[in-house]
Amino acid sequence: MPGTNSDYYERRRQQCLQSADSAADAAVAKVHRNFAAHYRTAAKLAARQEVSGRAPNE
Repeated sequence: MPGTNSDYYERRRQQCLQSADSAADAAVAKVHRNFAAHYRTAAKLAARQEVSGRAPNE
């Protein structure tokens, strides 16, 4: 069984944070952290939709 949308977004958030930590350039690290923040928001929204049983576009 595939993971949930919230699992995917959380996994991507973690990957972005790891990329930010390993980035040599501060500007690149900032971009990765910004993406991580967006993934955090998406994960929270997806988790709420999964609990309510609603599809993302409903």
